[in-house]
Amino acid sequence: MNAGEYLLLCSDGLVNTVTDQEMLFEVIHGDGPDTCLDRLLAIAKRQGAPDNVTAVLMQKQ
Repeated sequence: MNAGEYLLLCSDGLVNTVTDQEMLFEVIHGDGPDTCLDRLLAIAKRQGAPDNVTAVLMQKQ
């Protein structure tokens, strides 16, 4: 991993509801990493996440 790159670890509750493109957009182009997980959770809920959603977002400094 290089400086500035992100690593998103998440459960199937997110992966099965939010597309890879949506996740990438929120991490790279969203309002910032501080609110990224909140936005991804909101998308998952809106799209009917049938399971628990767990996610961790890390950025290498």
